[in-house]
Amino acid sequence: MIQITSINTRFRDGQISSVDVRFNFRGFNGRVDSNTRIEMTPEEYAGNEPIDKLMVKVKEMLIESLQEEDAAE
Repeated sequence: MIQITSINTRFRDGQISSVDVRFNFRGFNGRVDSNTRIEMTPEEYAGNEPIDKLMVKVKEMLIESLQEEDAAE
């Protein structure tokens, strides 16, 4: 389960430069517990502002990151 805890939007020259999404993750019947963040580009964040969509985007990015790490080994 993913729970968004905060969203920090950074601006540069009046434009969004990045978005930090902090979240908690709990899985495997509570055996895995993490409190971390994902940095999104403005393009990744655009259209995913509602919390329900943002949770899906965070999950996709988390899975993608884990698969990249797995492939690098």
